[in-house]
Amino acid sequence: MNDYFETVFIPSIYISKLTSDSDDLLFHQLSNVEAVRKIKNSIDDLNIQILDNFGPKGNRALPYVNEHTMPESDEEHFYRLTDIISLLKHKGLLKKKLLNDIEKIILKPSGVDDIHPPIELNSKIVIEPSSLRTLCDLRLFELVNRNFTIMLTKDSRNQVFSDFKNIQYQVENQRFNNELLSILSGNDFEKIDIRDNDPEMFDFSTASHNLKMIKEVPLFADCRSLQMLSLNDNSNHNAFGTDQFLNALYSQSRIDIEDYTKFYLQLMGWRYKFLLPPIEILNYLAEQYPSSPPGIELNQIAGYVQGCMIDPGLFHGQEKSAEVPLPISIKLYLELLQLSTDFIINCWTNDSLSDAEAEEYTDWALLSLLPTFPKFLPDFTKSNIASMTKQVLLSGSIMKLITVQHPDISNKILLTLKNKLQLNDIEYNKIIAGSLDAIG
Repeated sequence: MNDYFETVFIPSIYISKLTSDSDDLLFHQLSNVEAVRKIKNSIDDLNIQILDNFGPKGNRALPYVNEHTMPESDEEHFYRLTDIISLLKHKGLLKKKLLNDIEKIILKPSGVDDIHPPIELNSKIVIEPSSLRTLCDLRLFELVNRNFTIMLTKDSRNQVFSDFKNIQYQVENQRFNNELLSILSGNDFEKIDIRDNDPEMFDFSTASHNLKMIKEVPLFADCRSLQMLSLNDNSNHNAFGTDQFLNALYSQSRIDIEDYTKFYLQLMGWRYKFLLPPIEILNYLAEQYPSSPPGIELNQIAGYVQGCMIDPGLFHGQEKSAEVPLPISIKLYLELLQLSTDFIINCWTNDSLSDAEAEEYTDWALLSLLPTFPKFLPDFTKSNIASMTKQVLLSGSIMKLITVQHPDISNKILLTLKNKLQLNDIEYNKIIAGSLDAIG
């Protein structure tokens, strides 16, 4: 960070919080982690098979081994681990030391009775996942896997996969947490205990904003709530997020367009909401797939735009404006309309794209990039927006084309939009005249 800023302040409480989180992210039962991995690997290697139809309670297709049942499960019959262990012992497959260790464990009584015969070696048996983990703890998993055909229900398989995925998430979070702790503990950051200034300023969630107020510097924060706090705290220093940071790096030639695009797409992939994709990135991506437009990245951006429009977090209430109160959702909609217009015009004025390619990008932009109406707006507001969308698109194109010094290209673009938007001559001429009058 010192490559970009003279001094970076952080609340010292970050260090203690990350240290505490690091402890919380430790696995307290490593044996359980190893057991889940073993079971998952056996499923992947087809050493554990998946049962399509297990049958209803009371009429199971195969013996069901479940060591860990709740009292309300007594309505169903279960075999127990002791039924497997006794058979292995009888067949001479258990070594004395391992058997002595197992006998120290209190297991549930056998499930064998007059109706339910003993389990047979090399037979198919269904074992519930927690019972499989117990077999791993008893160092019996591989032995049982060799001497029986272990089956799992589809629900049990999904549970194992879910447990495995949770372990992966915890490992990744632990790695990220420790890496961040190492970075922040270094000399690149100046740690400030904000409680030295005000004992009541200890709230972790607003610590960065409180520090910003103390030091009278801008706040680097991606949290929308903290950004809003900064916009309304009457200070001369506002907040900025990673998107604005990337914009600054690119505008100052600290990163090239390839990295700018890669990092910005990563922000979108992290569900960083309500970004306005930079036109430079759209122009760059349009040049990457001239023979097969639009390419995967532009489609990702289009999907992101539509996702923002239907997101419940997009605010639809009235906000104060320099001119008229306007919901932020409509502001974003209009900005995205203009972005679509700018992209279309840039495709037609880009010497590296043919007219056919520009027209293909125009079709794509109007079909996929053009934002849908904000989902949670009232119906009458949506109707009003719909009635003006074509006019906004064409008017925006005219304003943009004023800077284009090629009348033939400008006319071609406008006529293409006229046809694509299905405007008749009267509608088209009315919008053109109104736009020119507005320009004066």
